Amino acid sequence: MGNWSGAEKSYVKAVELLDRASVQDIDQDFASLLNKLGTVRLWQKDFAGAETSHRRALTIYRKTRGADDLRVADTLDLVAVALFEQPHGHEL
Repeated sequence: MGNWSGAEKSYVKAVELLDRASVQDIDQDFASLLNKLGTVRLWQKDFAGAETSHRRALTIYRKTRGADDLRVADTLDLVAVALFEQPHGHEL
């Protein structure tokens, strides 16, 4: 609990391993992992890193579930939070 740095390292390693697999663009488990990594980065105030992770997850969910799916909406909200917290995010 609260070991965000350790959690991030574990998630990054898992993402790197799955990145080598050929199915990551359609794998919803991979998208879920990316969202978890993004959330850890939000807690660490790495908002640009969080945005990147959440956007990758969003792309996968849009491809596999369609634009009207709840996971797409949830992930879009996470992207918005990451954007809002960045410099000039309030202007967006």
